[in-house]
Amino acid sequence: TRRPATSSSTTSLVTPFKNGLRGAGIFVLLSTMNHDCQPSAEAIFTESSTVILRTTRPVKAGDPLTLGYVPGDLPLEERREKLSHWLFTCSCDLCKSEE
Repeated sequence: TRRPATSSSTTSLVTPFKNGLRGAGIFVLLSTMNHDCQPSAEAIFTESSTVILRTTRPVKAGDPLTLGYVPGDLPLEERREKLSHWLFTCSCDLCKSEE
């Protein structure tokens, strides 16, 4: 019996390169990371399709690493509008402080 194809939870990002070409990739590890408007990590994409994950601030053992799905310097309503694509309303410390 054939089963219908299922989609996995992956992050697909399109990245511009110096020569104007664009590339796409599926990054399973990054797709497991939650959003925060003041993220604890950033993903750096190289031209060789390597992704470097670097912390942006000190992180205590056991604390989750988070990524910013949208720029944290946008106004609250604009961040929430852009985040609606992921079907959640952000309630991070920054968003709570701006409500």
